[in-house]
Amino acid sequence: MVLDFLIYIGLTRLFSFWANHNVWANFLSVCISATVNFVWNKNWTFRASRNVTAQYFKFWVVVWGGLVVYQALFYVFVDQLHFFDLLGKAIAAAIVWILRFIFNKFWSFK
Repeated sequence: MVLDFLIYIGLTRLFSFWANHNVWANFLSVCISATVNFVWNKNWTFRASRNVTAQYFKFWVVVWGGLVVYQALFYVFVDQLHFFDLLGKAIAAAIVWILRFIFNKFWSFK
């Protein structure tokens, strides 16, 4: 989640294009950080040794499902309810982090 926030902050605070398209910046930061997250989860968190291809596929199913929820929550909090973008992102990230952890633990890396 830290990497996700660092990428998002870097994009939206350093580039006006991404600042004006914060939902897309969120999408990009989640995708990049999810790729790194797969490696960390595989090697350290769950120490899974099964077929990497099957795990990677399952992991990305969870990521894409979580991304839909994340983007929807982020959009509602930031664009509809006018929360500060980092606050809206933090709330959405916390909800999705819990959901993704559960699905990864009991399905992706099982």
